[in-house]
Parts: sequence; C-alpha cells; structure tokens
Amino acid sequence: MRKFIAFFCIFAFMAFPLTAQSESPVIEESYWHVSSENRDEFLSLYAKYWKPFWEEARKMDLVVDGIRIYAHRIHTKDHTWTFKTVVKFKNYDSIDKWLKNRDAITQKLFPEYKTYKKMGYKIKKLTNDELHWDEFIRELKPRP
Repeated sequence: MRKFIAFFCIFAFMAFPLTAQSESPVIEESYWHVSSENRDEFLSLYAKYWKPFWEEARKMDLVVDGIRIYAHRIHTKDHTWTFKTVVKFKNYDSIDKWLKNRDAITQKLFPEYKTYKKMGYKIKKLTNDELHWDEFIRELKPRP
C-alpha cells in the first residue's frame, strides 16, 4: 500500500506541471553565425521580412510580442553566434497553428514568395548553416 501511495504522489506531482506547461509560453531562440561582410545585409533582410512576418503572427495571437534580435555586447571566449532571435509563442498549440499558417502569412505579406522557406532563403544564404541552431525553452517560476 505504501508503494502505491508513494507512486500515486510522485505521479500526481509530475502530472500537474505537464498540464500547466501546455498553457505556458514557449520561447524559441534561434542562433545565427554571420560573417562580418554579411552582417549589414542580414540585418536589412531581417527588418524587411522577419520583423513584419512575426508582427503579423502577433496580430494573429500566436506569439506574445513579435520577434526580438540580439547581438553580443562584448567579445567572448566561445563566440559561436553573431545574432540571436527570440520569439515567445503563447503556448504549444500556438506553435502548431504557426506551422500550419506560416506559408499563408508569407503569401499575404510577400506575394513574391510562395512559402515561408523560400522567404528565408536569402537570410539562410548569408549565414553559416552549420553554426545555426534553434532552442525551445520555457521560463521556470520556482516557488520558495
């Protein structure tokens, strides 16, 4: 009986956060390595395409506050990325909706591109794809 109670308590403890996780924001961080001669063009394409694209996703209530871009402030020992973009999805369901709608958003804003992937091709061309990665993270709010 003690084993059953212990198992039940552990199961209940673990199950509760999973329910809460599905409704909490999900943050996507994308890391880009861009050579110095391509940085201005990367930022120009970012402003022309990615910024309006994610603003439209925000208007559709898929992301919390559009997209943000960051660069290193000082030189670090392991400088593997040049720019980091951050998008905060409302929850996991929003990611699924974004995946289903990203081509339609692209066509609405940029009719010259038929797909999201084609829109991003110019930016991808400026980067070292071997040093590009995405991470999905979640904010933790531990209680005392």
